[in-house]
Amino acid sequence: MALRIEAEDFKFESGGTVEVIKKIAASGGRAVKGFGEESSAHTLGWKIHVSTAGEYVCSLRYCTASNQVTLAVLVDGAAPSEDACHIELPSTGGWSSQRDDWKDLQLGTGERHPLKFPLTTGDHEIRLTNPNGALNLDALIFTGSGS
Repeated sequence: MALRIEAEDFKFESGGTVEVIKKIAASGGRAVKGFGEESSAHTLGWKIHVSTAGEYVCSLRYCTASNQVTLAVLVDGAAPSEDACHIELPSTGGWSSQRDDWKDLQLGTGERHPLKFPLTTGDHEIRLTNPNGALNLDALIFTGSGS
């Protein structure tokens, strides 16, 4: 089961301001520009509906010219684990202004250790917060073994 959230469909923002703009190779042609550019207190939030409870992993489609950006992921206002408070996103080499710089990264502490997000059936709020650098965001994709 997969839940895809387009970044530009955010429902909540605080601590900064992003732009929704057209971007090369962005899904649907649009993406969020400038998340974390103004402040490390910047937060974006999305509402999702989970129809099948289970354990999910999350991939983030993003681009950045920064060397490395860290951020936190919250579900319903809390981190699902300590690792979710310090997720490292390596540079993709650009902002997808002149070429396709997007990267799909499964969130975790390395390829063999993805973060697990236990999600119950119903509505949830997903937040990205505390970035230490700027990112462009295209999508969040939750995949799992919903039971």
